[in-house]
Amino acid sequence: MRGLDARRASVGVAWLIVLTHPGAPVSPFREGCAPKVFEETTDRKEIVRLQRWVDDGHEPWRMDNPELVAHQKLMDLASSVKGFGAHRGSPDRVVVRGSYAVIAYRSELGDKAYRVTLRKFTWLVPIAGKLKWVIWSPTKVEILNCPAHGGGAVEAPPLGSR
Repeated sequence: MRGLDARRASVGVAWLIVLTHPGAPVSPFREGCAPKVFEETTDRKEIVRLQRWVDDGHEPWRMDNPELVAHQKLMDLASSVKGFGAHRGSPDRVVVRGSYAVIAYRSELGDKAYRVTLRKFTWLVPIAGKLKWVIWSPTKVEILNCPAHGGGAVEAPPLGSR
């Protein structure tokens, strides 16, 4: 492994520890911004059904494209949550470490930032066959809403914050 790759890997592991540490700051966002969190319930039956659907050849992108899974989750929320807003198609930041991913987006108008957390559940390996064939499942969506009078465009929240 090259030195630069090892350094990036160690930085990524450090971010993963910060991302998942329960003592991480709850709200690192500037004053006047209101974070909203959508925690996904882990419905094992539904996730197994979706895994089998993918195993049958449907939507194979769910196995290897966490960015597209996150985008789809944001599109689903946009159609069901009033005032959700549109996000940019491509993510601002992507962190993927093994079976855990965090994808950050900004809104088209720049007044909101979105962060989607995804996991590959290891309990799906017996169904999928290999971890690389397990689907990415959204576990949490965070929305940072900053009012227009709050000083302009909002940056996507740091991936190391919760």
